[in-house]
Amino acid sequence: GTIIPKRERQRRCSAAAQDDPYSLYVALDSKGEAEGQLYIDDGRSFNYQKGAYVYRSFTYRAGVLRSTSLHNTTISGTPFVPETIVERVVILGVARAPQQAYVNVAGANQAPLSFDFDSSSRKLTLRRPATPIAKDWAITIL
Repeated sequence: GTIIPKRERQRRCSAAAQDDPYSLYVALDSKGEAEGQLYIDDGRSFNYQKGAYVYRSFTYRAGVLRSTSLHNTTISGTPFVPETIVERVVILGVARAPQQAYVNVAGANQAPLSFDFDSSSRKLTLRRPATPIAKDWAITIL
């Protein structure tokens, strides 16, 4: 399966979308798994050459969506930490309605998530997890 990060808001230029939130679209494979990646830099400078960028891995396995870093910005010496968040997660191919969902962000407490499940399309929509795109986090669906 595949995980696609997407900015939903229409803008006239990419600079205006710099702080817009992301939606994650998770299309599960026959095993109920998916993965994807996201690269972000400031879009203006050449600081990415000095390591100032965010490179994330997203995985969904066994009911857990995880975001982990593929790039250590502390080694590069030029940190880039965008304020961007994930505002929605849409999971396609979910077999049954979940009982609950919650999010764990590194360095924070667990928080419950509200969600909608459409059984006819097997689509689960998690609303406002508000997870920082540049931090490690996990969303667990039970």
